[in-house]
Amino acid sequence: MLRFPVTALLASVALAATAPAQTYTRFGSGCTYGASSPALHANGLPALGQAMQIELTQAAPNSVAVLFFAAAKFTTPLDLAFVGAGGCSLWMLPDINVSIGVGVHAVAAQFTVPNDAALTGATLHNQWVNLTVPTVQVTTSNGGTMVLGPVPPAMNSLNFLGPFSGPAGTLVSFRIKNLGVTNPDDLCFRIMDPSTGALSLLRVTSIVPDTSTGEDVVTARLATVGAKSPVRGLMGMMRGVGASPPLNPSPCLTTPFSAWAWQGTALPGADLMVPSAFTPTSSANQIAFQFVYEASSNSLYVDVPAYPFGNGGLYPTGAGITTDAHGDLSCGGSVPGGHFDHVVETVTVKAACNNMTNKNVAIEHTPQVQQAFDNTFGPGRLIVTSETSASLARIRIKPSNPACILTGGGGALIVTQ
Repeated sequence: MLRFPVTALLASVALAATAPAQTYTRFGSGCTYGASSPALHANGLPALGQAMQIELTQAAPNSVAVLFFAAAKFTTPLDLAFVGAGGCSLWMLPDINVSIGVGVHAVAAQFTVPNDAALTGATLHNQWVNLTVPTVQVTTSNGGTMVLGPVPPAMNSLNFLGPFSGPAGTLVSFRIKNLGVTNPDDLCFRIMDPSTGALSLLRVTSIVPDTSTGEDVVTARLATVGAKSPVRGLMGMMRGVGASPPLNPSPCLTTPFSAWAWQGTALPGADLMVPSAFTPTSSANQIAFQFVYEASSNSLYVDVPAYPFGNGGLYPTGAGITTDAHGDLSCGGSVPGGHFDHVVETVTVKAACNNMTNKNVAIEHTPQVQQAFDNTFGPGRLIVTSETSASLARIRIKPSNPACILTGGGGALIVTQ
């Protein structure tokens, strides 16, 4: 636990805190030497009074990891060639540092952000340094900047404006008091049927304050829905990261309206029961295919079917697919586990690739799914690949860290015309 040294450092920068924000952003890049290619990730957001982790992955096994914290960082990084680590950069001189042994390839420093309103807007920078032993070789990770802010207030009312049902793509609106979030890219809502656990996801497209009532008018697009499982019930608000930078376009599939990935933590107090408020519906041109979780291969698979609406099984221009997936990672030792989610909204076949096979769909869509995860969790923490053969076309999701096991998961692939 890093509670005490981090608390002391935060207290020293509290007077500089001016902006009510709550963010964690990565910058720069790491370097590679032998088995060490350290990468920094954050699990959670630096909210006052809340726990979070700063994780190191792709470290050398049985090495020493040192996490630096600093109130200021260099404008130009310091090249460590003078200590035999050419190409590795130091982004800051630490105000404090914490040393942790690495058993396999990853480690996480966990701490609780002090619940002190005076720290709102305080900024800290972090970076991992990986030291191999007994032959000392230095490698460095990318850097991260955390800006502290309060947990948004709990939603204390919800007025659903409708419409009250619809297929994927339907826009719905509702009014919320004390939302506490202003950026649509920071939010995703999900509606869960408490009896079955079936999920539908709502991607927020706009948040408009109504100064006369003190409410926020939220508009959201129904991003995914299982055709066989209309959902009503518990609405939860999730905070994550949208597709920034945007996904690279596919030669044959349109760029998604948005890709979304998050760490599966609902904001405190944000769950609301909304009985019968919204019932996602299926239609003749929407078919959902469920992911099959295969424990023996430590992966999530989704089969990409032949086009289900005729046309000889080929995907014509305008045919669409939407994907979502979720899973739980159980990791050994000091490697952090947790829950992951993603959604890639509907992509459609371009005219230049009219009549695609399901194998080509799997190959073209896999990089879009990969980027949805990479944009949030950092490159390569979850590996997405396509697998095709004479009778098979599917997308596979698996953890990259050998210490992590998928203990649960699911999702859907929805085909539309």
